[in-house]
Amino acid sequence: MHKDIKIYTKNGEDAEEVRNVGFTNVQILEKTNYLGEITLIKTPAQHGRGKVLKIAGNVCGLIFKNENEKTLYVAGDTVWYEKLKKH
Repeated sequence: MHKDIKIYTKNGEDAEEVRNVGFTNVQILEKTNYLGEITLIKTPAQHGRGKVLKIAGNVCGLIFKNENEKTLYVAGDTVWYEKLKKH
């Protein structure tokens, strides 16, 4: 994989790790992102419940939107919880 390929991360900590292995075109996902004609929306997610939340770290899901296509929701590595209802 070329080290200048664009890579999106969920937060600054992940971006730093990706840069530390040599990738140079790293962008942290905002709540709403634009990739040409695609709108990419970062959504909440969680790895588990209780103690798992404290050790598992942050995760996110993604919604891909384009006015000419169906919307795609990628829940990510998450369990079902109340905040997912609104997505």
